[in-house]
Amino acid sequence: MRSNIRIKCADKYEAQKLCSMILVEGDTYIVSILNIIHNEMIIVLRDHSAHSIMLYSHMEAEKLAAHMQYVFDGVHYISDADIIDDDTVLI
Repeated sequence: MRSNIRIKCADKYEAQKLCSMILVEGDTYIVSILNIIHNEMIIVLRDHSAHSIMLYSHMEAEKLAAHMQYVFDGVHYISDADIIDDDTVLI
């Protein structure tokens, strides 16, 4: 199932970083979420590297984590990602 979600990041740089890490060559590149600390999300990529994404609030971090869990479980998939101001839109 495809579902659109808009995630508000701390700033445009963080939105660009999330957009570039979430989808690489049409495939979801994030494989797990290590931790959420306030508005910071620590993610693991397919190359086993860990990265930090600063979101606007703790609620935004929880919203992204919940959506990504659906992606990891195969319920949702991400076909595209776009940046609008400080937001990353996952399609």
